[in-house]
Formats: sequence, structure tokens, C-alpha cells
Amino acid sequence: MLKQLKTLFPSLLPEAEINHDAKADYCLFITANKAVIGIHKQELQERDIQLLSAFLEPYNANFPVPTSKELNWMEKIQQDSEDIAKRPYRFVYFSIPGKEIEPTTFKEAITEVFKQELPIIWNTAHEGIIIEEMSTENGEAISYKQIINVLMSDLYVKMNFFVGPFQSGFRYVTNHYNQILDSGKLIFTHTDKNVLTYVEAIPLMYVKQATSQMKDDIRTNILGEFAHDPDFLKTINMLFQCNLNISETAKKLYLHRNTLQYRLDKFYDQTGTDIRDFHQAITVFLALLSN
Repeated sequence: MLKQLKTLFPSLLPEAEINHDAKADYCLFITANKAVIGIHKQELQERDIQLLSAFLEPYNANFPVPTSKELNWMEKIQQDSEDIAKRPYRFVYFSIPGKEIEPTTFKEAITEVFKQELPIIWNTAHEGIIIEEMSTENGEAISYKQIINVLMSDLYVKMNFFVGPFQSGFRYVTNHYNQILDSGKLIFTHTDKNVLTYVEAIPLMYVKQATSQMKDDIRTNILGEFAHDPDFLKTINMLFQCNLNISETAKKLYLHRNTLQYRLDKFYDQTGTDIRDFHQAITVFLALLSN
């Protein structure tokens, strides 16, 4: 096939033989044998590119060459099926600074830290989806909250992970993939956390889909005048971070426990909402996200 393509496009070369400075002038493709070839853009019309893309995989030189496993996952993601996965899997959205690290360097770091090569589907040069399959050895999932500091320290860049739930089949895989990708893009524009799980992100996703008027109403009706009190907002934010544990919250805020209780009592007296009650605390938490 390559000989036939060479007769049609004389500039065709294996990627390794293309001068590094000239790669921007070539359209690159991956063949069925996983070889990367390039054809000079001057020889290609838009129609030629569309035709070549029908039986060759377009390739961006800034990205690592897709492995056979990654190509298989790309096919699975593009079409739902009733198949059951051999092992439970989950999609993990990641984002990295666009110009501070190359995709190849990121993938090498991920492989080194995880001690295995995980499939990565790139959406752009600075974001994509890691596909993690549950280990058959111990059945434990990777803890992204534990490893992110190691990664950021090694690479000297900030990054984010949005960890999706485990899936057992491919019935709605296309929709699920797009949901994790879209949600990952959204939630990290509204939080300073580097790692969020699907469960943790659900309240944020709900609030961000609300209208501006609805969020204003929630904030005003639930928080009242406390919506404009930075010290109090800091207090209840810490309370939620400490899972409503009064003693731990007071310790982290360097407050006496009675001082914290006084602040919560004052909030209850003026709003009628008791943050120490689980169901009322949920409402306050949503109001904070709307703030």
C-alpha cells in the first residue's frame, strides 16, 4: 500500500526520515502496521486528506504514537455495544498547562508513577482521558489524591484529575466518555482542588447547571447576610472540609470549640438553618457553591 501511495504522493516519507524542523509542513498518518508516515501538505488537497483519513489514522506529531490498546479503546468509545468489560474500568479526565509540558513527557511520568502504561486518549495537547482498568491482583483502584503531589513535584507543573466511576460494560460508553470530558472541563473552572471524584463533583455540576437567578436566590435565601462575611464563609467551608466535625474544624481554624459553636448558633438564630443537621447542611453546602 505504501508503494502505491508513494506513486501518488512522491513526498511520502517515514516520520523518522522527516527533518524535525520541517514536520510542520507534513500531514502525518498512522498505518495499519502502526507506522507513522508523512506527506507534504503541498501535495494534498482537502479531498485527499479526507480520503486518506478514511483508512489511515491522522496523527499529531506532538502526541505519543497511539498504542494498539489505545487504538482499540478509541474504537470502543466511538460506538456503544452490549459487551461486558473484561475488567471494570473508569475514565479519568486530566488537564495540564498547554505550553509547559509535552504530551510525551506527561505520558512517561504517568507510566513511571503508576508502574504501568495506561491508555491515554488525548483531546487536545493539554487535556484528555486516562483509562484505568481495575487490577486483577488486589482489586484496588489508583488513588489520584495520593499521587498528584508526586506528579506535580516531578514535572514542576500544576495538573488536575477528575476521577470517573467504574464501569462494567460499554452500553453507554460514548455518552459516558463525553460526560467525563465535558464535566472535567467545567468543574476545574470553579474549584481550587486538584483532584475531584465523580461523587464529590455532583453537587458542583448540579449548581453550575442552575440559572444565575436561581443561584442568586439560593445564596440570598440560605446564607442571608453571611454571604458577604468572608470570616464566616471561611469557617463553614472548613467545617465541610472536616466532614462537620466541630472539634477538628476548631483545631484547624485555631479557634476554641466554644467560639465555633457560638458562630454556628449565631447563624442558626439569624437564618433558621442548623448546619449541624445533615439535611440542612447539604442546603448550606449548595449555597456555598452558588456563592
